[in-house]
Amino acid sequence: MSCEYCHLIGYHASGCPNANSPPIIYHCLQCDELIRQGDIYYTDYKNDKFCSEECVNKYYDIERIEWYEDE
Repeated sequence: MSCEYCHLIGYHASGCPNANSPPIIYHCLQCDELIRQGDIYYTDYKNDKFCSEECVNKYYDIERIEWYEDE
């Protein structure tokens, strides 16, 4: 029997609502967001995993400061 959404038999297209989600491989250390196989993630020198650059910056209390030279 074919899928009611993607009309394939035996498996589902990647955008199909019936498709399986990629397996979870990590959780973000900062926000506990799921990091799935195929996702882009960030790691530090201790091999901790983060879901975004924003989470890395929050975890290590890093802030971006723009410096403008006086004219």
